[in-house]
Amino acid sequence: MIPCFVLLNKEAGVSSFQAMNQLKKDIGDKRVGHCGTLDPFADGLLLALTGRITKFMTYMANFDKVYEAVLRFGEETDTLDPTGKTVAAGLPIPELSAVEKAAGTFSGDIMQVPPSFSAVHVDGKRAYKLARRGTELDIPAKKVTIHSFEILEYKAPDLHFKVCCSGGTYIRAIARDLAALCGTRGYLTELHRTSIGPFRVDGIMPGSYKMLPASEGMALCGVATQVMPRTEADMLKAGREFTKRFSAKVAPFIDEGIYKALFDEDGDFCAMVGKRRGRLYYEFAAGVN
Repeated sequence: MIPCFVLLNKEAGVSSFQAMNQLKKDIGDKRVGHCGTLDPFADGLLLALTGRITKFMTYMANFDKVYEAVLRFGEETDTLDPTGKTVAAGLPIPELSAVEKAAGTFSGDIMQVPPSFSAVHVDGKRAYKLARRGTELDIPAKKVTIHSFEILEYKAPDLHFKVCCSGGTYIRAIARDLAALCGTRGYLTELHRTSIGPFRVDGIMPGSYKMLPASEGMALCGVATQVMPRTEADMLKAGREFTKRFSAKVAPFIDEGIYKALFDEDGDFCAMVGKRRGRLYYEFAAGVN
C-alpha cells in the first residue's frame, strides 16, 4: 500500500487505540501511527500516518491544535470529564462577566498542571494508573501556549468555547482552572478536536476518514517534495550510502540547507534527504531504521 496521511473523525465513546485498530483493519496495513491521542469521551480529528512514513510523526509533534469544548460550571468529576465520579456539586454558577474576565487570562505562555487522570509520568508510572488507586499526586506544572480563547456561547451553567493551543495542552485542565478563577469548579461535558496543524476534520463524517497521498500531506506540512527517477528512487528506499557517483545523481534535486521528501513515480515514499556543505544526508529513509 502506498503510504498516506489519514484524517479520521473519531467518534465519542471510542478510545484512540480502538479507532486505530479499526483503521488498520479497514486499510489493510498494520503500520499505522497517530499524532495526539484523544480521550474516549472526546471526538474529532485523529491524524494517522501509514506505512513508510510513520517516522514523519516526529516532525508534527509541535503542531498547534484547535478544540471546541463545553465546560459545565458548579460541578466536578475526578477525571474532569463525563466519564468520572462526581466529587463536587451544587457550587456557584458564575456570571458571564466573571467568565469573560477569567477567560482573558488564557493567552500566550501559561503554566498548566496536567489532570491527575492523564498519561503523564509520575515517578515512572502513568498518572491515571496512580489516580485510580487513590494515590495523592504532585504533578509538576508545564508550560503550554494558548494562541486564542474564544467564548462561543454561555447558557449557564454550560460554557461553549473554542481554543487554539500548542501540542500537549490539556483542555480538561483549562476547564478546571477557568472554573477555579471564577470561584467555583467545573468539568468538560464535550470535547471536539477540529484541527491539527494544517489538517482539518471539516467534511469528514463521524467514524469516517479521508486519505491523502504522502506527498500532498508533507507539502501541507511545509516540506518540499520531489519525484525521483526509478533507479535512484529504489536506491533511496534502500538507504543506499551516498557514494560520489550516487550523490552526483541525487544532488541536483536537493537545495543546500534544506531537506526534501523524495518519492518514486508511483507516489511511494523513498526518503527525506538534505544537503549540508554540499554533502547529502538522510533525515530518514524508508528502508532504514
